[in-house]
Amino acid sequence: MKKSMRRRTFFLLLVGILILVLAFTGIFYSYFSRIYRDRLEEEQKSLVSQAVETAEALLMNIRQNAYYLCFNEDLANMLVRSESTVANQQIENLGIVFSVNTGTPTAPLMQSAYPMLLLDGQFPLSAYADSFSIGRSMTTRHIYSSKGVENEDWYVQTLAQKGQTYAFCNERNQDYLFFSHQLSSTRIADPRYNDKIGVVVYAMPMLRLNRLLSGAEFNSQSCVLLLFRGAVMASTDEQLFPAGQPMENAAELPAPGTVGKTRLGRTLYSVTQARFQRDWQCVLLVPEKSIVYQKAPVYLLVLMLISLVAVALMLSLILSRQVIRPIVRLSGIMEQAKDAEHMPPAQETGPGDEITVLYQSYNAMRQRIQSLSRKALDEQKKHRDSELKTMQAQINPHFIYNTLDSISCSALMEGNDSIVTMVASLINILKYSINFSRTTVPLREEINYLEDYICIQQIRFADGFSFEYDIPERYMSVLVSPIILQPLVENSLFHAGNQDGGLRIRLYCEEKDGCLLIHVTDNGSAGNADRINGFLTVDGDPDGHGIGIRNVYRRITLLFGGRGGLHYAQLPDGGLDAVVRIPLQGVLAEPRNEEDEGTGGTD
Repeated sequence: MKKSMRRRTFFLLLVGILILVLAFTGIFYSYFSRIYRDRLEEEQKSLVSQAVETAEALLMNIRQNAYYLCFNEDLANMLVRSESTVANQQIENLGIVFSVNTGTPTAPLMQSAYPMLLLDGQFPLSAYADSFSIGRSMTTRHIYSSKGVENEDWYVQTLAQKGQTYAFCNERNQDYLFFSHQLSSTRIADPRYNDKIGVVVYAMPMLRLNRLLSGAEFNSQSCVLLLFRGAVMASTDEQLFPAGQPMENAAELPAPGTVGKTRLGRTLYSVTQARFQRDWQCVLLVPEKSIVYQKAPVYLLVLMLISLVAVALMLSLILSRQVIRPIVRLSGIMEQAKDAEHMPPAQETGPGDEITVLYQSYNAMRQRIQSLSRKALDEQKKHRDSELKTMQAQINPHFIYNTLDSISCSALMEGNDSIVTMVASLINILKYSINFSRTTVPLREEINYLEDYICIQQIRFADGFSFEYDIPERYMSVLVSPIILQPLVENSLFHAGNQDGGLRIRLYCEEKDGCLLIHVTDNGSAGNADRINGFLTVDGDPDGHGIGIRNVYRRITLLFGGRGGLHYAQLPDGGLDAVVRIPLQGVLAEPRNEEDEGTGGTD
């Protein structure tokens, strides 16, 4: 046992330390990984924000140039001229004015874009301009006619934008991304023409845009996308995300300003996006496998583990001497104990530490067990004596019944009907009062018991008092505590005092606030309701009276709680009204539906 305990202690200690090491390592790794992950997410958000700022600046420059052209008087004046002989010269001059006003010092991206003006068909000059057609040679001039493109989707969408910039790609010229904006001049004074000039188109080299987006790349495997209405306008990975194609799962991207995950094909990406200009999105996709998380140095964890294992070995040796030996000695003492009377005492050893407390606890437990053993023997003896008394108590009522039956037969033979009646009533009272198996009885049985008691007392007092009761049949099944009415009637009979016309005792009931109120009233003059209520809740009374009604009060409150009770009230004529309160909810023994007809009697 000694070896086994030492091995278990060493093993449990070693396992506990290893669990602590692993838990510490997991917490350390989780904490620093979370910090590193948050830093990476903030870096992704920052990169996307920078790309958005540059893209917004480009769109703002396009909108500003469109506004400049709308307010340019030279451009408006040249459009309304219609000299067919110098039309080509007018187109060249219009192109010079147009190119001079499409570029600002604050727009470096605009220097790479090539602007083109598509004249509306209402101007005569548009008939002399070449029709616009997207191709590789379209950037040779600035002025074109909108004829032939009025039904193309990008042109229709541009006109529908109403002052907003539209973007589109074209498969015939994949080297450029096109931005279009409707022009409406405020300087055209000729009433023959409306303010619609046409559409300005900016051809932005894809190489320039990709270079712009590459500045927002997180690492070499990440990809930055510029989306317009869910379609890819520019991408740093054109093979995976070709321009002009809708982005897969664009609607499932995480909310702007957050970092989430999405799966495109077989690759899981960490995604960050930002929306701007209502229809534009900048998306940064970083493959999860390309993100390198910071990890705790392995050599440090190994060194820590080796150190803790060495400490565990040393602690196990110390514990085996300081803890295990005294415990093994105490276990040997406890093995010698055969029963409560033969438990050897343990001699305390050690410097007063927990082991000493263990020895003291054993000695205290030994004394306690021996004391309890002696008490148990005494209780067994008392239990046997109680069983003998119970058996004797079962014989006594049987003897009393037989004796009373003999008296009743003798009185009957002698013709003494009063004694026969009293003995019969007494037998019923005894049978009712010694039945301790029930805590509640129907009110009907309680009244039957009370009638037997009244019968005996009326024979005793002759015509000295009268008793009457009026109880509706529907209340006869209400459960009450047994023997609660007889003490109240007895109190009126012996302590109320008689009037000139004789003592009258009445029993009746009423229902109020969900409770049954049972009244026992008398017309005596010697009763004092305040005095009786005063000693209902005390343990004794100086004159020795009130034991019966105090017992009634306690049994009712114990059985029914705060809703049940007993109190006395002084009647106007000087008599007393003893009121018993019984809650009706849940105390009906036999629910009935009889009409409100009384069951009563007068003696």
